[in-house]
Amino acid sequence: PYTSGTTGKPKAVPTTHGNLYACIDQAFSYMQQLIERGELPKATLFPPSGEMRTLATVPFFHYVGLVLLVRGLEFKNPMIMPRSKSFNPAEIYELIQRERPTLLFMVPAMYQMLLGFPDIGKYDLSSVSMAMTGGSKMPVEMKQRLLDVFPNVTLAEGLGTTEAGIIAMSFAGQENRYELGD
Repeated sequence: PYTSGTTGKPKAVPTTHGNLYACIDQAFSYMQQLIERGELPKATLFPPSGEMRTLATVPFFHYVGLVLLVRGLEFKNPMIMPRSKSFNPAEIYELIQRERPTLLFMVPAMYQMLLGFPDIGKYDLSSVSMAMTGGSKMPVEMKQRLLDVFPNVTLAEGLGTTEAGIIAMSFAGQENRYELGD
């Protein structure tokens, strides 16, 4: 995978298949523990439809894109890919409505464009149970807006993904939406 880190200059980050699978296993094991303790809705990992469907909006050369791709292949979950060569909020909303993904991952700048789209209300976004973000810190106001727009979503924010695998995750959902913190 590649990162621009804090310098803004792309550089390769060495990783192994073992790192990749450890990252996937740790993240999903941790979420499963939170579900078992009642701290995370079951639909976060086990959607009512019985099938996790991922809307792939980040490039597969980035660590998170690669994690989502490998996890989808490992569990035989559908991967939905936009056709546009650049991020297009209208296309994303149309894909959500038509293909019914349960999992999204976008960087905050992408969510900002999505949330600023004028016709949000005309789309059914109820299939999305997990919205993940990383790459930079998501402002509290944006987290609250995301929870307003996506009625069934749990928000997961991950940090340090490319350089070290997922080293920190925090969750916010409908039940603790005003305890989002910075």
